[in-house]
Amino acid sequence: MLADLPGDDAMTFEELDGFFAALIHGPENVMPAGTCSGLGPIHRTNGRLQSFEEASTILELMMRHWHHITLTP
Repeated sequence: MLADLPGDDAMTFEELDGFFAALIHGPENVMPAGTCSGLGPIHRTNGRLQSFEEASTILELMMRHWHHITLTP
C-alpha cells in the first residue's frame, strides 16, 4: 500500500519501520496517535484516501506493526 501512494513524500515500509522503532524505543514515551503528523502525506486523490475503509485498513495495518515492534526487544 505504501509503495502505491503517489508522489515521493510517503514513507517506504522500511522508513515507517525505523520511524516507529525510534519512537517506541526512544527515551520519551510516545503514543501511536501522536505519530501521524510525521508520516507525510497519505493520500490517493486530491489529498484524500479513496474511502473510509481504505483509511481504516491502512491505520489498522500500521497499528498492528506498531504493536509488533513494541514486542520486539
